[in-house]
Amino acid sequence: MKKEEEENPNRGAALKEGQIVRKQTDKTNKYHRHKLK
Repeated sequence: MKKEEEENPNRGAALKEGQIVRKQTDKTNKYHRHKLK
């Protein structure tokens, strides 16, 4: 696990970015669903 971190230090940041993107898509999905109603 530690070796992987050394090889790819951006992995944690990428995971965080992915979570943020997922949150944003959830928001837009809710918005579109609300708009359709």
